[in-house]
Amino acid sequence: MNIANKRNRTGIIDTYKDGYISGWSYNPEASEQAVLIKINSTPIKTIPINKRRPDVVAKGLAPENCGFEFQIKLETLPSKECIISINDPLTGTPLINGELLWSQEGLQPLKEQNSIKKEPLSVAVYIKTQELNKKDITPESLSEEFCKRLSGFPKSTFAAMAYLTILGRIPDPDGFNGKLLSMPSTENEKRKIINEMLATQEFQSNRSHDSANADICKIPSREITA
Repeated sequence: MNIANKRNRTGIIDTYKDGYISGWSYNPEASEQAVLIKINSTPIKTIPINKRRPDVVAKGLAPENCGFEFQIKLETLPSKECIISINDPLTGTPLINGELLWSQEGLQPLKEQNSIKKEPLSVAVYIKTQELNKKDITPESLSEEFCKRLSGFPKSTFAAMAYLTILGRIPDPDGFNGKLLSMPSTENEKRKIINEMLATQEFQSNRSHDSANADICKIPSREITA
C-alpha cells in the first residue's frame, strides 16, 4: 500500500482508561502531524504525533512515527457530563473512537444514542484543562515515582510491578528470577535497576515515559523509609 497516495486522515483511539488516551493518526496532506483535543467543542490543546507504532506500519496504514498519547486530569473536567474529542486539526473531524463521554460512570466512547448538551467551559475549567500533559516525564522522575509508590514492598512485589508498569507485561520466569536474585535493598540501588529497565530496547520500542508514568500512578503512593 502506498501511504503517500492516501487522501484522507486515518487513525483511531485505542486506549482511553483513567484519562490516559493513546492512538495513532496520519494525514498525508498535513505539513505537521498532530491531533486537536476539544472539550465540549472548545479547543484545548494540539498534541504532536511522534510516537513509534510498528504495529501500524506492519499493516501498511501509516509511517512509523504515527502514534500519540496524552493524559487528561479527569478531576479538572466539568462535574456534569461532557464530551472529549480527538480531532484532525485540518478538518475538525474526530478520529475513529475519537469522541469520549465523561460522566459519573467514567470515560467511555460516545454512542449515537447519547444526547447531551455541550455547555461552554467556564474560565476556571478551561484554565485547569490547559495543564493537559504539561509536566515533562523523564527517566529520573519515573524512577523516583516508582520507588515512592513501591517503597516497603517485598523484593518480589517490587520486581513484578517493575515489569508490569515499566515494560507493560508480566515477567518471564528467567528474567523475573534474575531480577529478584539481584534486586538490591536500598532505594538508590533500586532506582538504578529501574533506570536500567527504562534504557532497554524493549522499553524504547514498545513503551514510552508517559505510558509508564500513567501505569505507575495507578499505584497508591507510599512513604520512602529507607
